[in-house]
Amino acid sequence: MADYYMNPPPSEMLKEVEVLEKSDDGNTAIIYWRFAMPMMSDRDNVAKIHQVKQEDGSFFGYCITVDHEKKPTVKNVVRMYQRIYFKVTDIDGVMHYTEISNFDMKGYMPAKLMNMLIASETEKEFSSMYKAMLIKYAK
Repeated sequence: MADYYMNPPPSEMLKEVEVLEKSDDGNTAIIYWRFAMPMMSDRDNVAKIHQVKQEDGSFFGYCITVDHEKKPTVKNVVRMYQRIYFKVTDIDGVMHYTEISNFDMKGYMPAKLMNMLIASETEKEFSSMYKAMLIKYAK
């Protein structure tokens, strides 16, 4: 899961992505993303992503917004906030993904637009993630 966020496939909304730091084992990284938002200012985020393999073979991880000297805030770009905890488990060959997430998009965002984005972009994101993982990990 962390690899997907560290190396996201191209999308209409993703304007920029940069790995600022990455651990030698590949389980931790600090990533910068900048997103184009329809009818609003761009949003960006610097986040630390970390995942750990558990004794039962599952993975637990998190993605939290952090400050980083390489990517200070930029004029006319709104720095959003996120905190995500996730667990990925393989049960009889079926991947089970559980996520608890909190996002604050900051700045002005019309409620109607936010509801449309949540509905359409969430489906697109999980579909894209599923396809990317099939290509990379399916046997």
